[in-house]
Amino acid sequence: MVGTVSFLIIVGLAGANPAQARDVYTFTFDREVKTADRPALDISNTSGSITINSHPDKVIKIQAQKKVKAKDAQEAQKIAEHIVIDVTSQGNSVKVETGFEDVKGENFWDFLFGRRFSRSAWVEYQVWVPQNCQILVGATSADISINKIQAEVRISCTSGDIQLKDIEGDLEISVTSGDMLLTGIKGKADVSATSGDLRVEKLEGALSYSSSSGDVKAENLKAEVQIETPSGDIRLREVAGQVRIEASSSDIIIEQVEGSLSVHTTSGDIMATSQKLSGDSYSLESSSGDIKFTLPTKQGGHLELETVSGTLRANLPITVESVSERRFSGYINQTGPEIIIRTTSGDVLLTTL
Repeated sequence: MVGTVSFLIIVGLAGANPAQARDVYTFTFDREVKTADRPALDISNTSGSITINSHPDKVIKIQAQKKVKAKDAQEAQKIAEHIVIDVTSQGNSVKVETGFEDVKGENFWDFLFGRRFSRSAWVEYQVWVPQNCQILVGATSADISINKIQAEVRISCTSGDIQLKDIEGDLEISVTSGDMLLTGIKGKADVSATSGDLRVEKLEGALSYSSSSGDVKAENLKAEVQIETPSGDIRLREVAGQVRIEASSSDIIIEQVEGSLSVHTTSGDIMATSQKLSGDSYSLESSSGDIKFTLPTKQGGHLELETVSGTLRANLPITVESVSERRFSGYINQTGPEIIIRTTSGDVLLTTL
């Protein structure tokens, strides 16, 4: 393996602590692997970044930069020699692994951080693959960007931001901590996160998202949407498909083209609009929060509105079945889906477009 060294000089201030005066050295790695008709890339990185783009050639091209922050070039060279990039191929699959070997019998990371002088090291990948290459990415602490792929993409990341653009294939993403941006996706997206925000722009496929904490903003969705989150606000626009949301502490805004609704939150307001009542049922429930549902003027269905502590209002003509101070049932236009709106503490408003 042939490496080249370049220098980025960081100037220390006079009188600064020596541990703060560090230079960053770059060691390059290049490799090309010919591929079969249906290639697959399996790439992993512990620290740094991974960027994957498509190109017209039947070759997987790997460029990596080992970045080392050290007191001098000699120390940086020694550290870089213990960062090993291993590229192997078997059948249609190419595997790229990033290894950090022990230094003089000492754990690499203990050696790196366990000295008086501060050091750091990471690897930045730029990879080009055929457009139909399946992608599998594993990362511990790394940002990930993948663009213009016509195949399945799977990502497992402990910490780092993820950006996917113009993907024609199903997505499977698991991240512990990091924000995600999905743009121009044609395929199903199955996303799970412990902590991080999700933003989706134009998705032609079902979205399944589960998170412990994080906001969701999505628009131009053309399939079913299923979201589960204990904490985080949700904003959906231009949704053409069924929406199911289970949340604990979330304000929720939905602008739906068509499809059914099932939205439940323990604490938070719900504002939902549907341009066409094409689903079987529309259920909006909050234990503590106001609920507003806006439906098309010439459509309706069977209504049940209920609040334990709050007011009920309907700004449209309704055929009444039963009514009390806290509960109302009746019909709009005699036929249509079930429309159920309940809140324990909050106001309910039913209106039209």
